[in-house]
Amino acid sequence: MADDVIAGALERAREALQTQTLGSASPFAAAEARARARFARCPDDHAARLAYWRGREPGGHPSHGDDRYRWELLSRRCPSEGDLPPSAPWRAFRQDLPRDPDKLEQALSLPLAVCEGLEYLLERAEDPDPGLAAEARALFDEAHPVARRDYASFVQGRHPWMDTFALWCLVRCPRALERLHPLAVALATTYASGAERGVLGMQFPFAQVPLTSASAHVASAAWTLGVEVSRLPALVSVVRAGQRPDGGFGDGDSASDALTTLACGELLGRLDPGFDLGGPARWLARHQSPDGLLRVFGPDAPWLTAAALGLWDDHRRPFSARFVWPQTQPSARDRKTGLPFYAWFDDLTAVMGALPGLSSAGLELAFLDLAGFRAFNNAYGQELGDRVLQAFAEFLQGIPEARAVRDGGDELLVLGAPGRASLRASLDAHRLRWPERFRARFGAEAPPVAPRIVVARTTGAALRACREALGRAVGAFKQRSARVPPEGALDPTDYAVTL
Repeated sequence: MADDVIAGALERAREALQTQTLGSASPFAAAEARARARFARCPDDHAARLAYWRGREPGGHPSHGDDRYRWELLSRRCPSEGDLPPSAPWRAFRQDLPRDPDKLEQALSLPLAVCEGLEYLLERAEDPDPGLAAEARALFDEAHPVARRDYASFVQGRHPWMDTFALWCLVRCPRALERLHPLAVALATTYASGAERGVLGMQFPFAQVPLTSASAHVASAAWTLGVEVSRLPALVSVVRAGQRPDGGFGDGDSASDALTTLACGELLGRLDPGFDLGGPARWLARHQSPDGLLRVFGPDAPWLTAAALGLWDDHRRPFSARFVWPQTQPSARDRKTGLPFYAWFDDLTAVMGALPGLSSAGLELAFLDLAGFRAFNNAYGQELGDRVLQAFAEFLQGIPEARAVRDGGDELLVLGAPGRASLRASLDAHRLRWPERFRARFGAEAPPVAPRIVVARTTGAALRACREALGRAVGAFKQRSARVPPEGALDPTDYAVTL
């Protein structure tokens, strides 16, 4: 019955997004377009939207003018929006937010409108239409420095909830995050440092009170960015303590609210295998409006509805499918393969070992080396050898619910998501397809390069120890399998490493 409630809410929300009609002038136009594309499969006239934005001239002060972007930041500046509810009944859902409807909208919509607008433009910059892509890149290049100034203001640490809400909005937009990465790190560090009791409020009635919401925002950012990882256990503990009997989450003595419930549900649902995501999923379903949308104050409806749809969709999937790997920034990627460096894996082991839910979670780790790689390098040269590494790395990235890492040289790691079913079987089936790809890329006459694979079952807490054990095991496997067929070889030994 509970799942029926969530399924019904999900369908109503999708139908509502199909009929949502905010125009290009709305602060949430980009959020609506992205939501409709992801959840409602609705076509969108991207060229018309970009042309509309191009036809508008930004003005005012570049750091605080209401028209400093090509899109609006406040809905009161675009009164022609037919589906926009009147602002008179808009109310702050927490006591440390402005009472005035316009100021409330400004506080909430600024980070949302900025991040969604940047993400939309960066998505369009990848469009196969070169003209559309060039237009989107030009609009992004214009908005980027303005967004940097906006986000620099949040680093001053004046309002814990609004600052960390802005951070949370940014880490949910991976392309925009990559471009504003230094500011995200500065913002996460500002609020994570000294957060032994979680992020503390500053304004009445939350002064010196651990904020469930802000702690969830910062924990999400710390995990995504791989910074302040030692603070994660304390932050996650505060978040878990903020759940109410009704399944939602709130701050202090306040009732559950939609944004806190969403932030906490996303965090715990993707980082803690033991967390029941049904609680926040059902809370959000019960607070869905009759029209199928969810709102905090009004114009945010397409964004909040899409965010709830994401959480409801997560609820239907196993933990291994909704688990989120930390983002790999360009500086942490190996240039030859595009995979994360071993240092990324080392940081990941520290985080997984520190979080109770992940430290006890079962997973599999594989260690691979490429038999015949040295002979190929000797025959064809290092440049072509690098292309083999790159091709094999791309091949490994096709394994679902797993993350490949370059350990060093021709050695790689493949880490299965916590709770993932049989990485060993997936690798065994996957390697059989490698010879065809290798021959297509490098020719049938090329000496074969094939993977030697050892796999172990372990836990998050024992991940680093498991990698060390597999490094020794692959050396022994080399001695036993000097001649490897073109499809590679999988060590049949059932390794298990625990602490």
